[in-house]
Amino acid sequence: MAPTLPSLQLPSLGALIHSQPAWYLPAFCRVLATCLCAIAMTLPWVNAITHFPHLILVFKETNYFPDVGLGAQIEATVLTSAGAMWGLGYSNSVLALSKFFVAKYGDDCIQSRAVIGVGLSLHAFTGAYMISKFPRLMRASTTSIYLGVWVLLVKIGSHQMTAESFTEPGFCFAAAALLSFLCALPLLLNNRSQLAGNVIDAYATVHALLKASGEQMLDRTPKDQPEELDTLAGKLFKQSQALPGKFLQATFEMRWGRLPADPLKDLIASVERLRAEISLGLPAAKNAALDQLDASHLLFLDTVESSTHALNSELLAALALVMESVRVAYDLPEDDAAPASDKLRSGTARLPLQPEHCLTARTALDSAADALRADIRRALNKLLAAQDVAGADQSTEEVMERVFHREMFGISLFLASLLEVSGECWNALKQSEDLLNAYRAAGKKRLLRPHLSWGWLGISEKSAALENASADHHDDGTDHNAEKEQSQAEVERAQSELMEGGPPAYHESGAPFTGAVVPRATADMPVQRFSAINKFFMKLSHKTLKFRMKIASFIRSIRNSRHIKYAIRAALGALILSIPAILPKDSPLRKQFVKGNQQWQVIGFIMGLDMDVGSIIRKNMFRICGTIVGCSYAYLCWIICRHNAPAKVVMVTAFQIPASWVILRTGIPSAAITAMVTIPTIIFAPWKEDSNIWVMGASKAGALVTGLGAALVASLLVFPLQARSEFMTQIAKSIDALSLDYVTLSRPFLRTSQVTKDYRTLGLEIENKVKDRLRMADRLLGDMALELSLLPKPTGFYSRVEVNLRRILDLFLGLRYLRQNIPHQRTVREVLDSRMHLVSSQIMIMFALSHCFRAQMPLPQFLPSSQHALEELIENLRERWVSTHSKSDQVDDTAGDIASLFSLAESEAMTEVAEALDDLTHLTGSIFGSLDWWDGNAPTTALPVQSDKKKHYWNHVWKDITHRKAIEGSM
Repeated sequence: MAPTLPSLQLPSLGALIHSQPAWYLPAFCRVLATCLCAIAMTLPWVNAITHFPHLILVFKETNYFPDVGLGAQIEATVLTSAGAMWGLGYSNSVLALSKFFVAKYGDDCIQSRAVIGVGLSLHAFTGAYMISKFPRLMRASTTSIYLGVWVLLVKIGSHQMTAESFTEPGFCFAAAALLSFLCALPLLLNNRSQLAGNVIDAYATVHALLKASGEQMLDRTPKDQPEELDTLAGKLFKQSQALPGKFLQATFEMRWGRLPADPLKDLIASVERLRAEISLGLPAAKNAALDQLDASHLLFLDTVESSTHALNSELLAALALVMESVRVAYDLPEDDAAPASDKLRSGTARLPLQPEHCLTARTALDSAADALRADIRRALNKLLAAQDVAGADQSTEEVMERVFHREMFGISLFLASLLEVSGECWNALKQSEDLLNAYRAAGKKRLLRPHLSWGWLGISEKSAALENASADHHDDGTDHNAEKEQSQAEVERAQSELMEGGPPAYHESGAPFTGAVVPRATADMPVQRFSAINKFFMKLSHKTLKFRMKIASFIRSIRNSRHIKYAIRAALGALILSIPAILPKDSPLRKQFVKGNQQWQVIGFIMGLDMDVGSIIRKNMFRICGTIVGCSYAYLCWIICRHNAPAKVVMVTAFQIPASWVILRTGIPSAAITAMVTIPTIIFAPWKEDSNIWVMGASKAGALVTGLGAALVASLLVFPLQARSEFMTQIAKSIDALSLDYVTLSRPFLRTSQVTKDYRTLGLEIENKVKDRLRMADRLLGDMALELSLLPKPTGFYSRVEVNLRRILDLFLGLRYLRQNIPHQRTVREVLDSRMHLVSSQIMIMFALSHCFRAQMPLPQFLPSSQHALEELIENLRERWVSTHSKSDQVDDTAGDIASLFSLAESEAMTEVAEALDDLTHLTGSIFGSLDWWDGNAPTTALPVQSDKKKHYWNHVWKDITHRKAIEGSM
C-alpha cells in the first residue's frame, strides 16, 4: 500500500493579502490599470475614435490612481467626472462663440482668437480659485483646466466645429475612469481600516509618552532625556491633528468589514484630550531632579509614590487595552511590538478580548485613582504639619516656605495631570467597551458603503461632529450669545459716533472685566431736536454709510484673499503662455506652437503652481527630474520597440512598478507622476511618417519643463508669496488667537470667581484655529529652506518659536482642567487684583509679539514683566494660605484636600506660561532685535515711578528685554 501524501493546506486569498504590507495591493492595482490603459491605447478602434489615445494614460496618472480604498477611487471618479463635464462644456461653448465671430468677420479673425484667449484665462482663473478654496476639489478643477486647455488650444481660429472636440477628449477621459475603477475593485479584498491603524499608532504614542514621563518624574533618573519627551510630544501633536482629516476620509471607504469609521469618533477626540493632559505634566517631568528636593518634599513623594506607580501602571494597561480593542474590532493583524495588557493574560496564555475586560480595567482604574487621592491628602497633611521631618516645631511661615516651593508646584502639576489622564482613560475604556459590543452585535462582515454628504462631494473638509465629540455641553442657564451681542452693540455704537460726530461721555472709572461701561449722567445736557428733513437725511446717510462699509469690507476681502491672488496668477500665466496660439495663422510662433504641441506648456504651468515659492521649488524640481527620466525612458522604449505595440505595453507597465513604489512609499510622488505622463505622450503619440521622434519628444518634454519653470517665475513676479513671510503671518495670527483665547479663558473666571459647567468648551474654536496655523507654519518651515533670499533664515529660531507657541497652547488647555477643581474663595476672589495684573501684563506682551512678527520690526525695549506679576500673585496666595492655616492650631480640613493640590498645580501652570512668554520674547528679540532708547545710565527720576497709592491692575513693572534694569510705573 502506497503511503498517503500529507494534504497541502493553501492559504486563502484574503489571508495571503493580509500577510503582505498594506501598500502591496494598491501598487498591484496601479500596475494593472497602467497595463490595461496601455493596451487600450494600441487598439485600432480606439485610434479610430480619437486622435489622442495617449491622453488615456495621462488622465489615469493625474486623476485616477488607485488609493488604499475603493471609496477614495469612487470619490475621485465622481468629482473628476463632474470637472470633466464642466471643462468640456465650457470649452465647447467658447468654441461656439468663436465660431460665431468667424462666421461674421471671417476665418482667423482677431475677434475669434481674442475670445479663445479670454475664455482660456477665465477658465484658468475659475479652476485655480476652486483648487485654492476647496482642496478636495483639486482633482476635479485640474481635470477641468486640462480638458479646457486641450480643446481650446487645438481648435483656435477654426471655422469648423464638430462633435470631435467633445467626444475625442471625453472618450479618453471616460476610458481612463472606467479602466481605473475596474482595476480598483480588488481593493475590496483589503478589509483593513487605515483609520483604525492610525488610531492605534496615536494611542501607542500616548502610551510611550506617558510611560517615559512617569519614569522621568517618579524614578528621577536621566534615562529619558527631555529632548526625547519633546520628540514624542511633537509626534503626538502631528498625529492628533491629522486624525480628524483621516476620519473624514475614512467615511468614504468602501470595504468588507463589520464596523464603519463612526464608532472611532469618540476615541479620536480622546486622543487630543489625552495629549493636552499629558503635556500639562511634561514640564515637571523634564525638570525633575532629586538634588533640588528637601526632606519634606521627599517625604511627600514617598507617601504618594506607591499609589502613583500603581495608577501609572493601570493607565498604561488601559491604553494597551484600548489599542487591542480597536485592533480586534477592525480585524487588524496582531502586532508583536505593540504594548500588551496584563489583563489579557492568564499565566503565559493569551485570553481572547471581551467587553468585560474593559469593565474590569475601569474598576481597577477607579480604585487606583481613589488610592492616589487618599495618599495625596495624607501627604498634604504631613506637609502642612507644624513639625518638620525630624519632629521639630516650625512656624507657619516656615511651613508655607516648603509648600510654596517650585519643586512642590511641579510635583502637584504632575499629579494633577495624572488624575486628569485617569478620567480620560476611563472614558476611552468605556468607548472601547461600546466598540467591542458593537463588534459582537455586527455579526458577519458586510460591504460598508461610503456616506454621501457635502463633505463627500468635496464642499467641506472638517467634521463638525468630530470636533464636538464627547464634549460636555451642559446648559447652566448662562447666555452664550452675550459676547456676540456685545460686539454687535459696539459696532452699532461706532456707527452712531461716526454719524453724530463724537462718542458719548463715559464715567471716569470702569471696573475691568465687567463688560459694562457706565455713561455719565445727562440730566443737565440739553435735548437735541431735529426737524423732519434733518431726520430724513440722517436716516438716508446712515443707510449709505452701512452700504459703503459693506462694499469696503468686500473690496478688502478680495484684495487680501490668497485664493484670488492664486487664481489671478494662474489666469495671467495661462494667458501669456497661450499668446503664440492666438496669433495669426501665418505667424512663425503660431506655426511652432501647433507643430510642437506647445499646449503642454500651459498644462505644465497649471501642474506646477502652488501656494508659496518654496513649495513650488521643491515640487517642480522633482517634476523636472521626472520629466527628464520619463523622456529618457521613452527614447529607450522607442529604440527597443519601435512600432511593436505589445512591446510598448510591456515596457510602460514595467516602468509603473518602480513608479508605484515612489508614489506610495516616498514623499516625492510628483516625480513619478510626471514621468508617467511624459512617457505616453512620446511613444504613443500619433506621429506622422516624416516626424523626427527625437526632436518631437524633446519638444514635448521641453514644453512641460518650460511650463514648470514658468510657474516658478509667475510665483516670483505675480503676488509673490514667500514661505518666510507667510510663516511670520501665521505666527502672528497664532499669537493673536492665543491672546484672544487667554482673554476668553480669563474673562468668565475673573468676573464670577467661579467656573461654569461649560468652561472646558470655551474657546475651542480659537484653539482649533491655532492648531491649524501651527500645522501650516510647520509645513512652511520645510519650504523655507529651498527659497532664495538675501536675508538670513534662522530656521532653528523659527522652529523654537513654534514649539513655544504649542507649549503655551497646551498650558491654556491645562488651565481649563485645573481651574475646575481649585478653591475659588482664597485663590481667586481674595487675590483678584493680582490676577488682573498678571492677565493684563501677559496680554500686552502677546500683543507686542504679534505686532513684531506681523510687521517684522524690532521689539520695544521695555515690556511688562509677567514674572513680577506672577511673583506678586503667588505671594498673595501664600498670604491667604497663611491666614487660613493660622485660624486653628491644627490643619484645616480644607487645606489638605485635592483642591489645594490643584491650586498648587495651577501656580505651576501659570509659571510655565510666564516662562514660555519670556522664552518667546527672547527668541523674538534674537530674530528682530529691539529698539533701545535708554542705556541704564540716565537719571531714573525722569522716568515714571510708582506712587504710594495702591497699585491698580494697569500698573506694571517694566522689564528691559536687553537685560539691564527693570523700572516700575504706571502705563
